[in-house]
Amino acid sequence: MSFYGEMVTETANVLQELGQIGQIVKDGISGGSPSDTTPGTPSPTTTDARMVVFPVATRRIDGTNIKAGDFQVIVEALGITIEADDTVICTEGTLKVVHPGKIAPAGTVVAYDMIARG
Repeated sequence: MSFYGEMVTETANVLQELGQIGQIVKDGISGGSPSDTTPGTPSPTTTDARMVVFPVATRRIDGTNIKAGDFQVIVEALGITIEADDTVICTEGTLKVVHPGKIAPAGTVVAYDMIARG
């Protein structure tokens, strides 16, 4: 196993010990196409994930991009890419990802580190 593979494993172990099980919901549309005039049907995809959720540190709040009441969410590396407007369901409630981010030394995603808003 590579060094970065070991980092992914260690991160998952820490999240398992200290985190919670939540869900990442990605909105999707099924159906609809240029030749089909219907807009398609919403079909969200839900993925279970280990995560740690905590209030954003006061020093990071700028009132524009990061606001009071926002949460920092660290999620294990998954087989999906987390994007803005995805939904996080956790003990803090249902949150929308506003600033997705990832911890990816040398291009290997070790964990996702994002800002989410309720």
